[in-house]
Amino acid sequence: MMQQIARLGWQAQALAALLCLAVPAVAQPPDDQPLPEPVAAGPELFDSDVRCSLGATALFGLSAGGVPRPLPALAALRAGEEKVCWTLVDTAQVRPFAEAWRGWVTDSKPILDDPQEVEAYARTLILAHWTETAALEKAARRDLTYVQLFREPEKYRGEIVRVSGRMKRIRRYDDPPEIARRAGVRYLYEGWMFNADFGSNPVCCVFTDLPEGLRATEKMEERVEFAGYLFKRYRYKAGDTPKPNQWREAPLIVGRVVAVLPRDVEHPTDWSWVMPAFLTLVGGSVAAVVFLTVWLRRGDDRVRRRLAALAPRPFVLENEPESGPATENRSSDIE
Repeated sequence: MMQQIARLGWQAQALAALLCLAVPAVAQPPDDQPLPEPVAAGPELFDSDVRCSLGATALFGLSAGGVPRPLPALAALRAGEEKVCWTLVDTAQVRPFAEAWRGWVTDSKPILDDPQEVEAYARTLILAHWTETAALEKAARRDLTYVQLFREPEKYRGEIVRVSGRMKRIRRYDDPPEIARRAGVRYLYEGWMFNADFGSNPVCCVFTDLPEGLRATEKMEERVEFAGYLFKRYRYKAGDTPKPNQWREAPLIVGRVVAVLPRDVEHPTDWSWVMPAFLTLVGGSVAAVVFLTVWLRRGDDRVRRRLAALAPRPFVLENEPESGPATENRSSDIE
């Protein structure tokens, strides 16, 4: 009995919430228009936070008692979307970067210099946060080089691009822009990625979810891939630039989460081949020396025999007396 009373109570609250949603909603501007200044809620006008609470109460009341009511819940979801309580988003579909946002963004400057750029940044965060990573990966362009992203950000602004490299640092920020925070973005993560193709120039990756296996730290070495919206060429202050007026710039890409790649497999060094290779080298060297020695000696012998055969013989006169003891005695007799 008590359960039935409680269920009826929740259903009554759901009905009351749905009736409250019938009050005219605050008109929301399209994505290509800046948000208006906040307006105080009167007796016949609820702001978005109150409407969201009423819509949540209606959904909770419809699910009270553990009995599934898919059709009333779907109707409440659609009514809440019509009354600007929330926006139903198909996270498997990539939503485009609004054309008007391109004019709100200025390259070679920090983000917080212009309110319109902050709004474009916040709305880009919302696009990325409520899009599945697989959808971003599928839609990402892989034909753009670092030079194109750096030198022509105005041409490719809003394009979904994919970069890969080694993540060197990740910082977490607990104060995302108000527009993004109200849309469900709780944290911002700023990662700095390097790649051999980039040289010493990094890519700044801003994402809203931290993947499992990574943590925010100042020093790291992780192989990652990242897909997101190219937002701008971002000016930042590097740690190795001591001069106050010295800045650096890098492409800024906004996405949902980085994909961690497997680490390089380090195979253990097997030294068992060293000794056989060394003995083979020594044996081969000795055999080569012996062979060359024998071959050169045989060649020398052949050369000597040829030279001996070609050498001139001594010339002897026919009437020349032979020298020797007899000649010497004959000379002595004559004297």
